[in-house]
Order: sequence, then structure tokens, then C-alpha cells
Amino acid sequence: MATAPKKQSKQDALDAFTSAARADPTMAIALMLWVDRLRNPDLYVKIDERDLKGFADCMAYQKLVPEVRIHREPGIPAQPGVPATANRRAVPAREAIPPKPYVVVTLVEKGTANAITPIENNQEDFDAAGHAAKVRKARDNAQRLADALANSANSGDFASSDLRDAAEALLLLAGQ
Repeated sequence: MATAPKKQSKQDALDAFTSAARADPTMAIALMLWVDRLRNPDLYVKIDERDLKGFADCMAYQKLVPEVRIHREPGIPAQPGVPATANRRAVPAREAIPPKPYVVVTLVEKGTANAITPIENNQEDFDAAGHAAKVRKARDNAQRLADALANSANSGDFASSDLRDAAEALLLLAGQ
């Protein structure tokens, strides 16, 4: 009796993508642009000579050979319980843990899983990285600031520090 073919699950599709992207990373690049589509609706990244030099200088300074790693964290199979013996404790049974429902594309040191940390090679890029970090922090604190301002508006008791923090965050976000 023949069995019906299995539907390809979400997990199988991710495994197939991981294998295909390792063989030809252009699909990974296309999907990276697609994932970033809300911040970059034109789906492009401009690379100029300054970027090439900055990347080469960063890798040379850290003495690294870069490699793109396309990886999906595998699942863990179920484990039956093991009863205690005279010399060891019992090990409880564990349910299977499925593979992660995503694939990670990252820049690592060649031959390792060590992620590369960017180091800027000139003051202008260093300042731009600092500004980007401040913008990320403003976004991370936006909900807390909004809640504090809403509570202040409801109570009529305004803290000048909350108003100052909110004004700084808005100026940062407006000046992107």
C-alpha cells in the first residue's frame, strides 16, 4: 500500500533554503534585502570605494578573514528517561525540541562561528556609528517615554527629565 507524499513543512522549507543558500548565497542576499524592506523599500544597498576600504581596513586591523555563515540551529531529539542506579541519579525524560523556525545569515571569522564586530576606521564613520547607536537607544526607550508622558498628562505632574528625554529622542529620530 503506497503512502501519500508528505507535505513540505515550514521546517523542511527552511532546511532546503539553508542548503541552497550555502551553495549559492545570492538567494540569502535577496532575502536579506527583502527582510529589510520596511526600512529600505528600494531593496538595494549602495557600496562605494569608501565601503570597500573600510571593510578591508576593519578586517586587516582585527586580523580576520571574513566568511558569511548561513546557519539554522538544529533541533534536539527526544530523550527517554533513565532510571537511577546505585552510582548515578535518574535522568528525566525530555521532549524533542524542534529546529529553530528561522535561518541566521551572519558575518563570522572564517572557519568559526565567531561573529565579527565592526570597527570603524575613521572619525566620520565612528561618529556615524555613535549616532546610529543613539537612534537605536531612542527607539528602544520610546515606549517607556510615551508611557511616562501619557501618565504625566493624566496626572498633570510633569517631570522635566521625561520631557527632556522625549525631546532629545524626537530630535534624534527627526535628524536621521
